[in-house]
Amino acid sequence: MTNAPSSSGEHLLELTDLACNGLLSSEGYIQLDELLSGNRAHQKVYLEYVYLHSNLAEIANADRPTKVLTLDTKPGLYSRYLTVAIVTMPLLALLAFAALFALQSEVWNKTTVFANSQRIAAVRRVSNGATWTIDETDQRMAVDEQQEINLTAGKLELILRNGTRVVADSPARFRMNNDLSLQLTSGLIRATVPKGISGFTVTTDSLVVEDLGTEFYVEAKSAESLTYVSSGSCRVMNSGADGKDLSERTVNEGYCVLSDALLNLVALDAEQSLAVCETMIARILEFDSTIQSRSASVCLTNADGKTVDANFCSTNRLIYVIPERKRISLSEDLVLSDGTQAHSMKVIPAGTLVDSYLVHYAFGSPLPSDRSPEISPEIRCAGTVTFSGSVAAVLSEEDDLRRTDDLFATCRFSSLQRRVLEANDRVAISPADERTLEMSFHCPEGDYDQARIIVMSPPAE
Repeated sequence: MTNAPSSSGEHLLELTDLACNGLLSSEGYIQLDELLSGNRAHQKVYLEYVYLHSNLAEIANADRPTKVLTLDTKPGLYSRYLTVAIVTMPLLALLAFAALFALQSEVWNKTTVFANSQRIAAVRRVSNGATWTIDETDQRMAVDEQQEINLTAGKLELILRNGTRVVADSPARFRMNNDLSLQLTSGLIRATVPKGISGFTVTTDSLVVEDLGTEFYVEAKSAESLTYVSSGSCRVMNSGADGKDLSERTVNEGYCVLSDALLNLVALDAEQSLAVCETMIARILEFDSTIQSRSASVCLTNADGKTVDANFCSTNRLIYVIPERKRISLSEDLVLSDGTQAHSMKVIPAGTLVDSYLVHYAFGSPLPSDRSPEISPEIRCAGTVTFSGSVAAVLSEEDDLRRTDDLFATCRFSSLQRRVLEANDRVAISPADERTLEMSFHCPEGDYDQARIIVMSPPAE
């Protein structure tokens, strides 16, 4: 863990420990905010410390292996806390502590950072190079009612005290009015509203989006605003400004509505929605994945619960990379075909922590019977994607794909078509960088290609 500078660092750790146990006074929160504002080293220590507490809570509740924690055991107050609480504590006591901590409910949305009644949100995580201000104060970590966030670089996630999570991609400017209201001036946000909370609303100059138990995206541009519902449903209205009659519609999962310059609500069908919103979705999903970079021909998208077949997301003839399961600890050796050598096998040992991604490339909808002879019945595309961890395996044999579906897949597959690469397709680890995947596809009409990529999970931060 990062070391904080001596005296101020020890005071930061004392205040953070009190906050994590719900014992910090209002005056203490003011001191904590002063220590965090504009100080990147303090912010990193604070995030790591609360992340540690969050992982302890997960031990009691999670149905997956606890994330790996890297602990610094150098002398000092923090290492004393860790040595007593982690290293020397018997497992049973650790679980008991985690259970007690879990009963206080989630670290981020109850007693931890929200003892101050005006405090409605906290910065949970940021991307590398993120810069932001909260009411013109650099790099603050806590958000009070009516405060404005200006994100000028990178990505940022807020956790509200009611459990709602808001991810913003730069450049973005928005105001947190209260627990259930966000005013988006410009930029892109994704709101994920937990079960039991309803009525969370995002407002732009031309659009009002109210959740009905959902996850949704909203982007405010100079001439229009749009929303895409990725889960559940939303109630969408125009703003009614300039004497425009109010109009309202319910938008369901997979659909997009935009408000044009005249404040008209324009509903798009499913294919149009994906065409308009897939780039917007990819910008946010990058923050949730371990992908460091990708070529313009590669689109990151979500397919949870959907059927991924020849007609999936093929509007723009892109290569789709679909995040599957993260930080899976293999319970037994994973034996796979080794595509580099004939009749050989590759083994990923039990206990290895891995992430999984599905690569999908499809021709798309069949061409009309009266199509021009100049339109080719085959499409081609090539691209690269680089992960933060090394690529452990590329699964392109149909048997390997089907055997690993239960462990990794988050979507459904059509049983009528073969999920296999042909001789002129290539998905391989780059010889220059074991974190980079090189892809090249040739897909005839009615066909699609798939491969599963197993990536070594990066160390927990």
